Amino acid sequence: MPTCWLRCWEWRRSSRWSRRARVIESGVARLAAVTATEEDFEEIEEILRKIERAARRNQPLYSLTPQFHVAVARATHNKVLEKIVSSFNLLMASGGALIEQEKLSAEYSLSEYESHRELYEGNPVA
Repeated sequence: MPTCWLRCWEWRRSSRWSRRARVIESGVARLAAVTATEEDFEEIEEILRKIERAARRNQPLYSLTPQFHVAVARATHNKVLEKIVSSFNLLMASGGALIEQEKLSAEYSLSEYESHRELYEGNPVA
């Protein structure tokens, strides 16, 4: 496994920032589940379809996955939460770009898609 990938993966999964982001995102997702409109769900589902298409083609996801999280935050109809999620997703996208520079496998891309689909369905993967 490439060294950069290991460092970036470890940072994304175990850093204090990442843990805080996951706590915030889980609360945002719970709120969005009760405040989202049909249009909000359609936007999130469209982004999920884009992520799936890119993953199946083994194309970069780092610009798409933040869109998913911001769309979920937007579905809360709370501008403060949307700004918070947007701010840390820029950082996470940068980490994702570093990981994907190592030309990771389709398996990684598909696991990223699956984790976002699971979050949307209310079954987040640990």
